[in-house]
Amino acid sequence: MSHQPYENLLLSTDTLDEVQQKQLDLHLQDCPHCASLAAALAGLDKALTHSPSPAPLPGFTQRWHVRLSDIRQKRQKRNLWLMTLGLFALAVLIASTILVGNLSQVNWAYLLSQWVARVSLFAAQARQVSRFIRSLTQALPITIPILVLFGTGSLLVMAALVTIWISTIVQLYFPSYERENQP
Repeated sequence: MSHQPYENLLLSTDTLDEVQQKQLDLHLQDCPHCASLAAALAGLDKALTHSPSPAPLPGFTQRWHVRLSDIRQKRQKRNLWLMTLGLFALAVLIASTILVGNLSQVNWAYLLSQWVARVSLFAAQARQVSRFIRSLTQALPITIPILVLFGTGSLLVMAALVTIWISTIVQLYFPSYERENQP
């Protein structure tokens, strides 16, 4: 026996006409399988219509608003980045269009000669710096003891001056305290 048309009628949400309803009722009296399916569907329908709807947990609205705010901030930040990147891409496109449009007006020989002149100028400056460093290293062994002597002496004098300055400030700042404690 085929249960398929009767199962379709049971599961259908459309209202059945009188002929379909009589055929279904006759089949349900004879077929225990379809009768149990009809009883299960009726129990399910009753459970769904009579059960209370669940209430949200406390603080749901506040959590939802916080999450919505976070999502909006992230979306706004993403849109800002996309707009920045888009504007940068537009600037690059405009600059490259201008460059390509002006390539015919560029004097490549002049640019190459300027580049060669800059490289040679850099090489000459590097040579002068190396000469200066070489002369400094040759003259430095004579000046090292003098620099150490004057450097050490200067540091000692600065330390003494700072110590005197701090003690003077302390004596000027706390004069009454020292006089009161003297016998």
